[in-house]
Amino acid sequence: MHAREDVFTVHVSCIRRGYPAWRVLDETFPNICEVEDAAIDSMPCGGGDEVCDLVLYPITHEMTCDAIARLCRKLFVGSDPYALAAAVRDDWQLPFGHPCMPPPWKDANGHWCYLSFFGDSVTIKQAPPVLGGPRWIAGPRVRRDETEA
Repeated sequence: MHAREDVFTVHVSCIRRGYPAWRVLDETFPNICEVEDAAIDSMPCGGGDEVCDLVLYPITHEMTCDAIARLCRKLFVGSDPYALAAAVRDDWQLPFGHPCMPPPWKDANGHWCYLSFFGDSVTIKQAPPVLGGPRWIAGPRVRRDETEA
């Protein structure tokens, strides 16, 4: 893990191709606390290289999913839950010191969903109207055109 002020970078290698989200999470985290099918079915799988650097940014207060999405676009952070799951698999203490989540995403019905690692608790479900802090938003750096969506 590399640190710069309040921002951390974690180098991670993960398997994305051919693995459905439920299998990645089930094999890696057998004690998942809360799961909703719509959230896990719509979970983005990232793409491209199987090795990436995740950047973790602190969120110190409550924020709506819309606000988090805007912040991630501004910071050029993409949503890659697979990579974050791999980072936690490789360093299981990460969510104890840095409760973390990838940027939220929308399911097929337009509802915000999220994946959260908090200590040894893993949650993947529809997001409440506001997500509480403090926590860390984790995702790979993306190009400007990838944040336009």
